[in-house]
Amino acid sequence: MARLILITILLFLCNNVILGQSKPKRDSSKDFRTEMKNSNKNVTSEPNKNTFKPAVKKKNRNLQHQHTQEEFWGDQDDVFHDVCYAGTIVDYEDYLNDYPNGKYVDQAKARINEIELSAEQGSAESKYRIGRCYYDKKWDPNYQKAIYWFKKAADQGYAEAQSTLGSCYYEGHGLSQDYQQAIYWFKKAAEQGHAEAQFALGLCYYEGHGLSQDCQQAIYWFKKAADQGEKDAQTFLGFFYLEGKSVPQDYEQAALLFKKAVAQRQVKAQLGLGLCYLLGYGVSEDVQRGWYLIRKAADEGDEDAQAILNRVNEERAKNINKEK
Repeated sequence: MARLILITILLFLCNNVILGQSKPKRDSSKDFRTEMKNSNKNVTSEPNKNTFKPAVKKKNRNLQHQHTQEEFWGDQDDVFHDVCYAGTIVDYEDYLNDYPNGKYVDQAKARINEIELSAEQGSAESKYRIGRCYYDKKWDPNYQKAIYWFKKAADQGYAEAQSTLGSCYYEGHGLSQDYQQAIYWFKKAAEQGHAEAQFALGLCYYEGHGLSQDCQQAIYWFKKAADQGEKDAQTFLGFFYLEGKSVPQDYEQAALLFKKAVAQRQVKAQLGLGLCYLLGYGVSEDVQRGWYLIRKAADEGDEDAQAILNRVNEERAKNINKEK
């Protein structure tokens, strides 16, 4: 009876996960791109201006430390390396906001101009990094400036910037939401072998955003990304193989993909692998390990894992009442 309940739940879950109600959550801790890198955190959107802001902002910046040219610029082939690492340009701007009449206003303005001028003349990576500094501010991000630099880097063919710019269009961060533009930039990055852009493009085909829904194209790009170790693509494909939706059903392949994603701390993959162990799909049946993985996913916020545990408890309660 317990096994029948699990199989019923598995089919119910697969239909919901694969057919559209509860797809693996894109973790973005960056934008769409970051979402895909941090699925274990269950973050579903990029931080925006409504993000929690600390009650007290840091007020201890004074800019008195005089950096050398080498400390600021490092290797001339990557003029923004040291600056971006320290978040320096953001610190200067925050200083100007905090102390508009402060002692070091002129120095801060001059350093911002110097950094931006050097980035204008530097590599595409430098432009991208300066954009990320503006985008990734913990509070009050400057999306307009971020987009300005992302576009400059993307126009130079820098795949990371193209993927990030696609995410901005997809999510509507810093500009109007535009799926067509998102797909345009995802494709450019995906064709250069950028794994996260490949997953994002596959997701657009799967969801039918900005183009006709096409599961075969979605699977094509998911496979490309999964082969490069993209954990969200591995998880998506795992559920496709588990369900046998648009691909031949293959439990061993599903379990293998889930294992690879779990090794990268993908929460939804823990659920998929847990189900495989519970039912002996593609792996030797191991009920204890299966429940451990499902509970772990539930504890880390996965709603489908939580729903499974609730459903099992409900079924058990019904059976107990029937026996009475």
